[in-house]
Amino acid sequence: MCCNIASDDDALHALGQRIHKEGKRLNSIEEFEQMIQNKRASGIQP
Repeated sequence: MCCNIASDDDALHALGQRIHKEGKRLNSIEEFEQMIQNKRASGIQP
C-alpha cells in the first residue's frame, strides 16, 4: 500500500490517518491496539 514504516510511532500515525480517512470509528485504544496486533500477526505493517 504505502511505504516502509520506520517506527511504531510512524506506524500508529499512518494507521490512525487511514482509519480516519476511511470514516471508521474505534471505541477504544484497545481496539486500535488489537487492529495493529492483527495486522502484525498477518505479516502486514500497520
